Amino acid sequence: RRQGIDAPRDKYFKAAMSFANWKINPRIVRAFVDKSGDTIRWLEELGVKFQPLPSPSLAAPDVPNETPQPRRRSLALFITEPPITYHVPEGEGAMMMQILRQACNERGVRILVNTKAEKILTDNNGRISGVLASSLTDGIRVAARAVIIATGGYGDNKELLKKHCPIYQEGMEYLGMPLLTGDGLIMATEVGAAVENAGTLLLEGPLVSTSILLNIVGEFGESIKVPLVALAWEPTLLWVNKNGERFITEDDAGPFNGGNAVAMQPDNTAFVLFDAATVQRIAQRGGLRGAPQRNAPLASQLGPLPNLHEELICQAETGRMKISESLKEIAHWIGADPAVLEAAIDEYNAACDEGHDRLFAKQPQHLIPVRTPPFYALKCSSIFLDTIGGIKINERMEVISRTGKPITGLYAAGVVTGGWEGETYCPYLLGSARGFALSSGRIAGKSAAKFLRSASILEYNVSDAPKS
Repeated sequence: RRQGIDAPRDKYFKAAMSFANWKINPRIVRAFVDKSGDTIRWLEELGVKFQPLPSPSLAAPDVPNETPQPRRRSLALFITEPPITYHVPEGEGAMMMQILRQACNERGVRILVNTKAEKILTDNNGRISGVLASSLTDGIRVAARAVIIATGGYGDNKELLKKHCPIYQEGMEYLGMPLLTGDGLIMATEVGAAVENAGTLLLEGPLVSTSILLNIVGEFGESIKVPLVALAWEPTLLWVNKNGERFITEDDAGPFNGGNAVAMQPDNTAFVLFDAATVQRIAQRGGLRGAPQRNAPLASQLGPLPNLHEELICQAETGRMKISESLKEIAHWIGADPAVLEAAIDEYNAACDEGHDRLFAKQPQHLIPVRTPPFYALKCSSIFLDTIGGIKINERMEVISRTGKPITGLYAAGVVTGGWEGETYCPYLLGSARGFALSSGRIAGKSAAKFLRSASILEYNVSDAPKS
């Protein structure tokens, strides 16, 4: 409201359900959407400050100095300029965690660090009775009638990745938190929890490491650090796989569908191709999509990059890319049959000349040929930031057993749970991994508190829990 940005809950509920083809639990999604605004209010009252949100534009940019083409709304625009749903805290997650930690301290919440949960305990009736844990020096037994599992994903557990994620490939890079090995999911299933939608990867692609920076000289001689990955997502470039075949509409992909598409290619590998004319254009005019930034997911247009060619030569020396006067040499570096690669480029160039991509329907204003040597090839892959899914829950964040009934006293929140995200991370609810963690955690806490009050069993105190 403060910024005049309208995000009606019904619209985004329907968008999320439609994107997942209604293969997720609508009551969980509804509870998440309805709680999300109140969660932002709650965080602000605790002291979390959020960065101003960028305002979306309604027009896709044209290629600089190219013949204007009719504009159209498309998925590409929705990805490049997505709906405003995410909220980025000042100081990122670290500052927000400090504020939440302070709120815990003020309320007498005890936090045990360097402590690993080992097992969820149940009584003879299958109701939750506590947790076994271990610290660096002691075993700990916490007596409790309600337990909330909020242990995050399992991105650092290759066995679970192979078990639950068909799209996962050995060697696929994981950029999430280390030591997230799915302990909560494992402990929940040990006490009878059902598993739902456990195999979603928060994939992005095509990518190179975001830590690789180009040292661009600005207009006034200043040094500007531009992530190399900005080129990977440039919508006017051509993407091929190791066979030298084009496999996606480059400007409609977005990072999440793009991640899926690259992961489906041989060895999770793609190559971004462009030529000297494109390098010169970007050097003079800048890029269109810009670099993905964690603190500003809306892409911004890159300004002029005058020494782009020189910086790309430096990248070629590292082996990340190939620069050559010969497409045949580019093909050999990729590992493709030169005839296959040249045929793919000829077909693409013909589409550029015609202004119509008969193969994948790329937008006309983004059809830029690959003709002028030297030619450039940048090697990319898909990476994943997190896993999403696992423990089956309902809209109250109660854990559901394999018999379909809630497990009394057991709750779960965040990406360790399933039923609220489909096979691909939803671009219409950007920020939903963090947002769901926060909102579902609050819902789980409220549900657990209501259960304890209604049962009149507030008889355990963690600080007095016996140790064994």
